[in-house]
Amino acid sequence: MGVVYRKFHAKLLGSPSKHKLYLEKERKRWHDRKIANKVNSISDFGEREQCRKWHCWAELKRVTAEKSEMLPSRALTFPAVSPSTASLPTTPTITNPGEPFVQAE
Repeated sequence: MGVVYRKFHAKLLGSPSKHKLYLEKERKRWHDRKIANKVNSISDFGEREQCRKWHCWAELKRVTAEKSEMLPSRALTFPAVSPSTASLPTTPTITNPGEPFVQAE
């Protein structure tokens, strides 16, 4: 997702009244699209297609969960500074050696 969308979304969540208005507009948009037959619910599909959709959703959920579990582990870890190691230069330790190094800001 783009930076503009993220800024818009953060601003939207910051204001409860704007967020409520946004949700109402989205609900109306969904309803209008449903009436125009541009979106289908799972019950509109046949049994085989429903099964395919459920499998796709399960796979997406699994991949998303794996990505969210990976995010904290990909961060750089720095060794603790103690009086005995204060004179040594501190270098970051990469937790995932196969991943390219990204400098933390």
